[in-house]
Amino acid sequence: KYQRILAYAIQMSHGDRNIDWLIVSPQLEALGLEEATLLGIKSALKVPQSIDRLVKDLDADVAAIALSQAASIALLDRQINSGEYQVMQTLLDAMADNCN
Repeated sequence: KYQRILAYAIQMSHGDRNIDWLIVSPQLEALGLEEATLLGIKSALKVPQSIDRLVKDLDADVAAIALSQAASIALLDRQINSGEYQVMQTLLDAMADNCN
């Protein structure tokens, strides 16, 4: 789920624009993501994701890690658009819901 959540965050950061993996991949590597994670994200980008399904029953620790990475992805262009904000808010809500 973690890789699919990050793929969703990337999709939201690009809006309606196509995602060029040759550009995105080095940016993600710079964030410290491992090769296996990058391959999972690349694969997940081929399929539209549903953030609500992805965060359902998501462990709070995984949500926290995903939130941190989603924020880093959102800030790659030094702006946060409404889609990126929604991803981060959904992850924050998932953390609160599943923290008990």
